[in-house]
Amino acid sequence: MKKILSIARTPITTYPHTANIAAILWDNARIYPWLLGRFINLYGLNNEDMDYEDCWILDCPAIQYKRIDKREIRRSWKKIGTFIKKSIDEEYYIYLPVDTGMITAYGERQHPHDMLIFGYDDERKIFHIADFFQGKRYGFSTASYTEVENALQQSLNYWIFNDDIILMKVNQDAVFSFEPSSVCESIREYLDASKTKTDLYSRVKYFPSLFNKGVPEKFIYGMDCYKIIYNYLLNNDNFELQHNIQVFHLFSEHKEVMYERINYMGENRYLKNYDYYCKKYKNIFDKARLCQTYYIKFIITEKPEILKRIYKIVKVIESEERSVLEEMVNDIIVIQ
Repeated sequence: MKKILSIARTPITTYPHTANIAAILWDNARIYPWLLGRFINLYGLNNEDMDYEDCWILDCPAIQYKRIDKREIRRSWKKIGTFIKKSIDEEYYIYLPVDTGMITAYGERQHPHDMLIFGYDDERKIFHIADFFQGKRYGFSTASYTEVENALQQSLNYWIFNDDIILMKVNQDAVFSFEPSSVCESIREYLDASKTKTDLYSRVKYFPSLFNKGVPEKFIYGMDCYKIIYNYLLNNDNFELQHNIQVFHLFSEHKEVMYERINYMGENRYLKNYDYYCKKYKNIFDKARLCQTYYIKFIITEKPEILKRIYKIVKVIESEERSVLEEMVNDIIVIQ
């Protein structure tokens, strides 16, 4: 017997928590329009980390959740793999922490990480899995039943999981639609460098519990996150900053999703002067992708002149993005 739940390749590939939620929902025609109202605002932390502020994997109305302590599963099932297969049969995706050293797809590096299981095949005795494998970007692979059992043997107490396994199922009862007014509000929040006002979608509200303490760090939002890009480019004597490509992946990805959003709005008559904005923002996205490529080249060569080149391009992107979005937000058609 085998079963593979729907999973999509999407532009959202920088971090697993956002990549997973996008991969589960992106190809769902009923949810995709609503999903385009997310992934607009950004937040930054400690002048180094940057992520989406308006989407959190454990607080999405398009998903139904169950959290189950791994010890409880072991008391009820001889093998966790049997529980996982039963859950998939019930349309649940399995989100869980694993010891990557026990799974061949990850390569030689051993550390705890969050992995998504979205299918199984009894004939091949494999699970279908999603994560970042062998240092590459988000993608899909397989792991044997034995590998997954071994990867779950020890208590990892990792990140948001404690020692739980999280089951996620698409919410078939909820009604979703594209919300042009919400998109306008989110773009204005991004331009104003302000926190997402709709607390339902605000990831930052979870930080005290994620870190088991208050959050003394100062957050920045929206367009202020360009400061993080500049920090990477100007403080190139910091080795950790030098070799962290994720911020530049997210920078490019954010522009790609906005470009896809503009296309959707134009094709569905939510946006005036669609061709004009599509052309303008495609140019911004292309420049951001070029910066991403240049930064990878810098990591390989460590030539500082590459950072200077990126800095000049990012300054242009910042100016052009602000100009285009300030103009576009007035041309989004909000149906009263």
